[in-house]
Order: sequence, then structure tokens, then C-alpha cells
Amino acid sequence: MIHLAVLLLLAATEKPPEAPAPPHIAAVNDELQAYLLEAAENSPKLQMRYAEWKAALARIPQATALDDPQFAYTSFLQSSESRFKASIMQMFPWFGTLRVRGEQAGAEAEAALARLYVERNMLFQEIKEAYFEYAFLHDSLETTQRQMDILKDMEDIVSARYGVGISEEADVLRVQIEQSELEDQYNQFLQQRPVFSARLASALGRETAEVLPWPQPAPAPPSPPPVPLVMAWLRTQNPLLQESEALIEGRQHEIELAKKRGRPNISVGLEFEDMKSMTMPPEWPYMLGVDTARGIVSGDAAMIAAARSDAISESIAEIYMSERNRARDEVMLTVGFSLPVWRKRVRASVEEARQMEQAAVADKRDRMLELDVEARMALFDMQDGARRFNLYRDVLLPRAQQTYDSLQGRYASGDTTAGFLDVLGSVQALLNTELEQVRALRDIQIGGARLERVLGGPWTEQEEAESSPPPITIVEK
Repeated sequence: MIHLAVLLLLAATEKPPEAPAPPHIAAVNDELQAYLLEAAENSPKLQMRYAEWKAALARIPQATALDDPQFAYTSFLQSSESRFKASIMQMFPWFGTLRVRGEQAGAEAEAALARLYVERNMLFQEIKEAYFEYAFLHDSLETTQRQMDILKDMEDIVSARYGVGISEEADVLRVQIEQSELEDQYNQFLQQRPVFSARLASALGRETAEVLPWPQPAPAPPSPPPVPLVMAWLRTQNPLLQESEALIEGRQHEIELAKKRGRPNISVGLEFEDMKSMTMPPEWPYMLGVDTARGIVSGDAAMIAAARSDAISESIAEIYMSERNRARDEVMLTVGFSLPVWRKRVRASVEEARQMEQAAVADKRDRMLELDVEARMALFDMQDGARRFNLYRDVLLPRAQQTYDSLQGRYASGDTTAGFLDVLGSVQALLNTELEQVRALRDIQIGGARLERVLGGPWTEQEEAESSPPPITIVEK
């Protein structure tokens, strides 16, 4: 099924036609790209949808083909003449019916292909969310480990101050308590690794017993398009809406087919009847004599001449022979029409097709409303995560680091204005700020995965910056 995986992965990287030239594509790395290819190749649901699409394509030539012709053979079993009759009949639907049937089958194939892409997008979103959650766990572990190293250095400073009588024993105990709590948090993160790994492995179709390696760093997704452009793109690119469009088109063809059922079908046939196997009437042997009759049947002229005894036999024989020689096989052309006289049934069929079309239109409207809400939620997650990430990266984290460095340096030098609780509070603030920063990055990446599913594929930056900008700057446009 490698051709299926390549097809789906290439289709997933296609951008909407209105998008500008991309400086880079939505956030994936080589490892995640390989995971997506593996899932596209091994997913049973995708294989099922792919088989359904191929089956729908195979129905198109069936829909545009004529019905099988009918052949009939008739043998006269109790006739005085050993004759037979053969006929062949072909039914032709009303003009344009085959074309409409083919268009309807084509619309069903387009709907099946759209369902394949819907399944692909849902699978890719599931993999990306599991991958980014797994990466967030790894970043949280690394952040916690760095803070544990800071607390270890702080414990050494407090112990040294306690050794010379500057600090109290309670300060040492507080640091150790903080270390124990941080170590417990680290162990909690570490115990979650098999769970997050199993979630990702399950999405990939692998056995969940194997612990996957830590994810590679992945870039943040590019800034999303403006809201009006997002709404316009999802209406043209989302596979769910494309499926609805194909279903509506199929219902429209069904209306046309229902109307054509009120038109007659045309039957054209050829009939052949054997006329040369004529036999002698049963009363003639008594009129001609046995020898004369046998001669006529066998065509033996000498027997006929020898058996002729009178003028009556001779004249009857001549009449029979002349009629037999003039007989020809008959070929007949037959043209027939069906009579759709039950108009109530036709009108009900047309009304049924119209109601099904209205149901498909209403279903598309419902899907569009749901997608609008999902798109706005995904945009909010990205914008809110970007706001928090920019705040932590540009403001809070530098200040927290600066506060800790200042307090730690003053505390280590014996400055009495830097209290132990102040230093410990700065360590906790630094840890929380770093954890919130990686959590904000996780929210941006997951929001991008959801928006990508809603749009039907990745998007690109709207403007290419001349210099290297900060990696995340997502604002409402």
C-alpha cells in the first residue's frame, strides 16, 4: 500500500490555490514526516477508505454501460415442420440516461475520495497531537532537570552558609524539601512516558509495548491566515464540505434520473426464422404413393420418375418441389417501447430525490457551521498560545532569570538584603515560567494541527520576512 501512503502524504502537503509562495510549510520535522508516512501506509481505516474509493471508480463504467442483450431460441417441437426461430433484443434507455448515470457514479466516487481525505486528516491530527504531547513531556522533564540542578547548587550554598553559622538549619531543610518535591514531579513526568508513547504508537498502528524515542524538536507552525481567508479556505478545501458538495451533485443527478424514468425505454431486436426445413404434409404420401414421397423427401429424381404412375402424382410432386425450392429464411426487425403509464410512481420518485437533495444541502450547512466553530477555536488556541509564549520568552523568562541570578549572587556573597525565601521563590518562579513557555509552545502546535485539519491541509506564511524573526509571532489580523 505504499502508493496509498505517497498519495495521501502528497495530498496533505498541498496548499490552497489562493495561498502565496511558501517560505516554509507547516510545522513538521523529518521524524514526524516519517511517522505520517508510516501511518498512511499501515492504517486499516485508510486502507478501507481507499478500497471504497477504488470500488466507486469501478462503478462508473458499469453505470454508463447498456444492459445485457437478451437472446431467445424457439424450437417447434410438435409442428408438422422441423423449424426453429432465434431472436436477440437490446434495451436502450431514454436519451441522456447513460450520461447522467455516469455523472452520478462520478459524484459518488468524488464523495468516496473526500471521505478518504477526511480520514487522513483526522489520523494526521491524532498523530501530531500525540507527538506534540510527547514532546511537551520531554521538554517538561528537561526543564525540571535543570531546576533540580539549580536547587543542588543552592543547597551547596546554603550548606556552606550554615557551616559558618550564617544560615539556619531550617534553610537547609527547606531546600531539601523543595528538592524532594521537584524530584517527585520529575518522577511523575517520567512515569507518564509509557502512556504518551503508547498513545503515539497506537496512532501509528504499532504495538504499544515498545517505548518510542523522545521526539525531535519541531518548529512552531507559521502564522495562520486572517480569519476571513481561513473561512474562505475551509469552504473550498475541507474534505467534509467537498464530500457534501459531491453528495449534493449526486442528488441532483438522481432527480434528473427520476425524471427520465418517466420516459419510455426503447427496445430493438432481430428475429430469424428457419423456413427451408419444410416437411411433406402427412396426407401426401397417400396421394403420391410411398415411393414417390420417399423420392421427393430424399431429392432422388430417378426414384421420383420411376414411381410416377399417373398425372396426379406428377403434378403434386412438381408443386411441392417448386414450393420447397422457393422457400427462404425470414429475418424480422422488432422495435418496442416501454409504457411508463404509472405517473404517480414517477412523481414520487422525483419528490424523493428532491427531498434527499434538500437533506444533503442541510447537512452541508450543518457541517459548515461546525467547521467555523472549530476553526475559530483552533485560531484562538494558536493566538493565545503565541501570546503566552511571546510573553514568557521576551518578558517573564528573562526577568525571572535575571531575578534569580541577582538574588542568588547576593545571597552567595552574604548580602543580608537577599533573604533565603526570596532566592527560593525566584527558583520556583523560574521553573514555572519555563514550564509555561513549553506548554504554550505545545498549545500552538496542537492548535496548528487542528487548524490544518479544518483547512484540509497546511498553510504558508502570508509575508516572508527579510531578517530572521522570532520563531513565534501570531497575531489577530
